[in-house]
Amino acid sequence: MGKSISFGSRARRDHPLSSDHHFIIVSDDFKDEPCPCRGVALYNYWTAEHPVEALRYTVKEFERKSRHICIVREALRKGIEIELARDKRPS
Repeated sequence: MGKSISFGSRARRDHPLSSDHHFIIVSDDFKDEPCPCRGVALYNYWTAEHPVEALRYTVKEFERKSRHICIVREALRKGIEIELARDKRPS
């Protein structure tokens, strides 16, 4: 895994009680997966009460998008980067 950024009202801590969680997940593990299928397993493991929305990019896609006016650049500017550990479960 590469990195993750929490963004939006939950990252700013000004969210309404029903607000969902927003993340950008950056990993070259996504490079062989078509965009709609990327990281779908995340939704199977999400156990928080409120929904999650995750944007998933390869490192190259993320770098390209971060140079444009879009949600990625805004998340970099105002979001909170979350350090991720590699999955240590046996294959």
